[in-house]
Amino acid sequence: MSGPGRTRGLEALGIGALVLAGALVAYAFFAPGQMPLERSALGHRGLVHWLQAEGQDARYAGFETLTYGDPTLRVLPIADTDLDAPFTRPAEDRAYLMTGTERDLYRFTAENKLRGLKTLVLAPKWARALRHAGLAHYSLLLEPDEASRPFLTLDLTETPLERLSPRLVTFDAALPDGPRYDLTLYAPQVFTEPLAEGCTPLLSAPRGHLLIECARGGDAPPTIALSDPDLLNNHGLALGDNAALASELVARLSAGAPVLVDTTDYLFTFPVVPPREQRSWSELSRFYAYPFSIAWGGLAILTVLLLWRAAVRFGPPRKVFQDQMSAARSSSIRAKARVLRLAGNDRRLFETHVANRLRRIERALFGQVAPGDPQARIVEFVKRRDPALAAGFAQAATAITTAPSGTSAETLARALDDFELQARRMMNEP
Repeated sequence: MSGPGRTRGLEALGIGALVLAGALVAYAFFAPGQMPLERSALGHRGLVHWLQAEGQDARYAGFETLTYGDPTLRVLPIADTDLDAPFTRPAEDRAYLMTGTERDLYRFTAENKLRGLKTLVLAPKWARALRHAGLAHYSLLLEPDEASRPFLTLDLTETPLERLSPRLVTFDAALPDGPRYDLTLYAPQVFTEPLAEGCTPLLSAPRGHLLIECARGGDAPPTIALSDPDLLNNHGLALGDNAALASELVARLSAGAPVLVDTTDYLFTFPVVPPREQRSWSELSRFYAYPFSIAWGGLAILTVLLLWRAAVRFGPPRKVFQDQMSAARSSSIRAKARVLRLAGNDRRLFETHVANRLRRIERALFGQVAPGDPQARIVEFVKRRDPALAAGFAQAATAITTAPSGTSAETLARALDDFELQARRMMNEP
């Protein structure tokens, strides 16, 4: 295939590969049953965008380090129904889809997260099947005992959460000293009396409370527990006045500080964060101080000994050829002569090379090889355009093909160089 044609083929192949990769990425993001958790109805990407639109500094937690007492508000959605054991996938697909664990979170990690920052923690409510089905249904709700288990483990409630009517419920509610909102939740789950010790209600609902604040004791910041995550997730923000209440709630709790939606399973808050040392070029000098100086000294002595012994044994570097005019050409001729001596100084070696070279020139000029002597055909063709060049080429070729058997190797090599020079001139080769 020619150069341009091959290039066009490679370009088409590259475009096809990019289209295929884009299709695979689109399928991974939008195919049914493959929706990532934070983009699904159970995620909180909508909350982050909504708070940012309201002018609040909201983002997902990443690779950062914070100290205890930092004013940042942590929003901690719990997607694990058993904080005391790692998640084990059930053998049956139906049982797997009805589990409520999307991200493993251990009790130790969860307790330290609550201790490090002021935290708004969200209870689980839905089974994994909701994310795959993309459709909310009462049969996809977790059992109240299972949804309550993380809060019972963290001492945020003493009784299981209670599930109200199995349908959409609209009711008015308000934060302390705040406006009233018409909230809409599907099968809302609430805290019931009595509340855990040290907990006070912040947002009430029929027959219970949606939001409570619990003191953790000591210097630990308070923990705010939300019984129904639909108030803040992607599904619930679009219902009623949920988004307006969510914005006011987070604004009150954060008091202007940054908001981190924490979906991680590791700790990034510590009592004291050690200062990060600043590196400088002066630290490089430590590699030349004792005891490293011994190693560097030994390396220097070894290098001197190596060069000295090499000079004694082999002498100074050998010059390949003398630095005068035509030195490289003379070296090339001697090298070719040595090849001929190793081959027995066979004159037919040169004749064969010239014959092959003439056939290649003939193919390049005429497109094919014809029977007979190619030299005469080539000379006749070139003579019409440049008689002097044709005569020089014919003389150089004849000098090799008619050389007597006793001709020296250097003479043959010079004749071969003259022939190659005439051939390159004729073919406009560099």
